[in-house]
Amino acid sequence: MKKIKIFITALYLNNIILTTIIGFIIYSIIRKIDDYSMFYNITIPVIIIWIICFLVLAILNLISSLKLFYKEDLNSFDKSVRLLKLFTIPFFILNFILLGSLTIGFVAISHGFGIFFIPVPFIITYCILIVTSFYSILYILLLWKKNKINNTEFLIIFILQFCFILDIISIIYLLKKIKLLNIKGQNASEKA
Repeated sequence: MKKIKIFITALYLNNIILTTIIGFIIYSIIRKIDDYSMFYNITIPVIIIWIICFLVLAILNLISSLKLFYKEDLNSFDKSVRLLKLFTIPFFILNFILLGSLTIGFVAISHGFGIFFIPVPFIITYCILIVTSFYSILYILLLWKKNKINNTEFLIIFILQFCFILDIISIIYLLKKIKLLNIKGQNASEKA
């Protein structure tokens, strides 16, 4: 659980870095700075450092989710998936807005050449979605392995983990279903 909180914090720090870069772009545009070398000398290293940090966090996130998977700890998985998916909703909204703003800034300061940068925010955000789905994917796999969900549910929910918004909806459905199964299981054991 602690690792999930660290990962979520790192995601939000990403938005602070993006906000700083956007602020610098706005400052450059307002001040009509024609020499963007300072911008590139600051921005490119920051982006490289961010990518390295993101990759390290992604690997740590994968390792952490694999440990839970091999321990077969459904309770910890449930809490981790719930926390990760719910706390990343505002992150993805803010991240999309910031990356969109950053793209517009790059297009503005590059006099239109930044148009080639337009797909990058979508690619970055999608990569983040995949990393935040490690827990969900392994959780779904564990539920299927323990026969808590059938093959069709497994396949559909697995595929939905790679689609924005649908990943969260499918996990909410799954968490509610598992909660109901657990309640039914407790009631059956109490009656016996």
